[in-house]
Order: sequence, then C-alpha cells, then structure tokens
Amino acid sequence: MAERSLSATPYGLTIANNALTGLGISKEDFAAKVEIQGKTTTQGIGIATVKKFFAGKSVDRKYFVGIAIRIRVRSGKMTGYREEYCDASSLQP
Repeated sequence: MAERSLSATPYGLTIANNALTGLGISKEDFAAKVEIQGKTTTQGIGIATVKKFFAGKSVDRKYFVGIAIRIRVRSGKMTGYREEYCDASSLQP
C-alpha cells in the first residue's frame, strides 16, 4: 500500500513558492482557498498544514494534492513520483 503522506523535493518547493508568489496572496489566504477532495466543507485547510508543505515537510497526500491543484502545478512534478502515486483519488476510504 502506498504511503499516505508526501513532501515536495527542493525543486518542487521552488515551483510551489513561485506559483504562490504568482497568486499574490498570503499563505493564510491560500490555506482558506485550498479545497480537499471528499471534504464536505469548502472552508480550506489549516495554516499549519500549508506551512509544513512550504517547509518541505510531509503532509497527508490529500492535502498535498489539494495544494498542488490550487497552485496549478502537477503534484508529481513536485515530488518526483509518478502522477498516479500522488493522485488523491487513489486513496482507500
């Protein structure tokens, strides 16, 4: 079974930070805009998760994918893994 958490490579963090800068919003505002697949609310995610992601630490795969979707970067490009490994829809309930 696949790991449930992912972290970005140094190259992936550069891509993610550039994308966030391009959005022109703070990490706090960004966290509020991230939507998670299967989550019943669209309130976003916690700022701690966003800060962990941008610090290069592991976050749950569904949050990683949600962040990648919001910054419009393919999650596989940030991890070095094949895209299907990073796809949140492959998670088992």
